[in-house]
Amino acid sequence: MKNTSVVVAVLTVAGTLTLPSCSEDREPASSGVAPLGSEPMAAGDGAMMPGQPAGDAPGAAVVMAGPSGSEGPPASIALGGPAVPGDMSGAQPPQPPVAAVACDESTVGGSSPNTLSVNVGAAQQPVGKELFGVLMETLGRDVNGGLYVGRTSPIPNTNGLRNDIVQGFAEAGVGLVQWPGGCAANNYNWAPNTNPANTMGTDLFMQFVQLIGAEPYLTGRPTAANAQSNADWVRYINANPDHPEWNLKYFKINNEV
Repeated sequence: MKNTSVVVAVLTVAGTLTLPSCSEDREPASSGVAPLGSEPMAAGDGAMMPGQPAGDAPGAAVVMAGPSGSEGPPASIALGGPAVPGDMSGAQPPQPPVAAVACDESTVGGSSPNTLSVNVGAAQQPVGKELFGVLMETLGRDVNGGLYVGRTSPIPNTNGLRNDIVQGFAEAGVGLVQWPGGCAANNYNWAPNTNPANTMGTDLFMQFVQLIGAEPYLTGRPTAANAQSNADWVRYINANPDHPEWNLKYFKINNEV
């Protein structure tokens, strides 16, 4: 069985990325309205002052209503349509400043890393492959109808295990598989199911984890009456004369006790 692990490596970066330098100029629109951020127009410059009739300020785009008691009708905001009482007889609304952007691609406007080097030899902390594990439970189609389709299935398989799923597990880097549960393990009797004809038993499970390069992680039944059966299960795997390559390092009692 291949023994792989992930290592934490030291990363170094070098190099620069040339970016264009862009300048942005803002010019006021030709609407007679001062650019945003400029000084407010004084009376006589075309701005409407409080209480001033609308007709006294041609060219102004925003008109302010006069205070209570002032002469003349209250002013309003011109919307560019037909004139309404107090508006500026169809004046257009204010336009935002127009931005003119020019880019000079021959200048350097910034830098960014564009080279990544990985020094695997400088790794300090190995990360065990078991960290990237999954739970494969004998419920639903996790096993029967999923991974296990039977030896006579037209789907390409190895001893009933779907070849494409086996390959997918290996390519995904799954490093540990817990089986037969979960909750389903609380009532799973392994003894008559070492190598059944209609599902995946212990023998095929051990073959599966070897094919994908993962560690087996068994879950046993929880009560004192099952203690001997659990011990026999571990012994069946680790002291099996027909399979000296088998090696069980992880065994769990019950689900989330």
